Amino acid sequence: MNIWGEWGITMSKASSKNSRLSKSEMNSNPWETGAEWLRKQPELKQLVIDCYMDEDVTVAAERFSKGEEFAEVQKWAVRFGLPKGGRVLDIGAGNGISSYAWAIQGYAVMALESNDGNTTGTRAIRRLSKQTGVDIEICLGYGEHIGLKEGSFDLVYCRALLHHTADLNQICREAFRVLRSGGTIIATREHVVDGPEQLAQFLQQHPTHWLTGTEMAYSLPEYQRALVQAGFKILRTYGPIDTVVNYYPKSINEQALRSAQVQLGCVVGSLVGSTALWQAFWKARSRRAGSPGRLCSFVAVKPPPGINSRKNKISFQKMWIRIHSIGGLYWK
Repeated sequence: MNIWGEWGITMSKASSKNSRLSKSEMNSNPWETGAEWLRKQPELKQLVIDCYMDEDVTVAAERFSKGEEFAEVQKWAVRFGLPKGGRVLDIGAGNGISSYAWAIQGYAVMALESNDGNTTGTRAIRRLSKQTGVDIEICLGYGEHIGLKEGSFDLVYCRALLHHTADLNQICREAFRVLRSGGTIIATREHVVDGPEQLAQFLQQHPTHWLTGTEMAYSLPEYQRALVQAGFKILRTYGPIDTVVNYYPKSINEQALRSAQVQLGCVVGSLVGSTALWQAFWKARSRRAGSPGRLCSFVAVKPPPGINSRKNKISFQKMWIRIHSIGGLYWK
């Protein structure tokens, strides 16, 4: 399942029509440039909403905080030990929607963002905090070099962040360092490709990469290896249709219907795509076939000291097996 698949045709028309932007339209900040360009495309209005890039950041933050995606992520965090009122580091916080969502649930949140933009960066977060009265600590910086005290946080949250980094191993090491012993990292909605050919295809069909050059994707083993080599124990890897986190705000049935329309044409696809047989076929194929840029999510833990001893490692695994029996997640 490629999140950008349904926008491919529209995007190619829009980008060819607007491929030459005037200097006044360009912004030295690529994230701001991409967001501003998207907002100007009438045919991509729904994509702007789905990506929470509304003109009014408070509207976007409210919608995200009440959505199924965040509700599910919060369940994961609590299940794996995030204490009430715990410290959350939101790396790559963007316009602050996820920082806001954690903060209104009573967590102490630091939003780490490398972009100081008014649309997609720290100035947007400050505006959101001021307009809503929600306390969000803001730090301008990079996830590869966080510069904060070791063991400072109970949860590191990365929403659609890891695939943007040029040094996947370093950002995972930094996340590990700033987490307390037993703390959790949750990395959601990361773009996955199977190799250079898929990467090229993904970048070509992305709505704004032609303009900003900021997109990237890694293979599933690369994400997992970076987490493990940093010291994490991976508790769960979620595939594209394993969790609402990876396909929200679209439903599974909506994704299947759109796939049928793209492959069979609008009229025939609309008839076939709503049938139970097609939806079952599409789900089975989605689990087997890896489309370029598909979304995956990861939950991993920073093991307590001494966990590498055989006795402690067995005890630690038994603890997560007990959690699995209650919560439905498994040790991986």
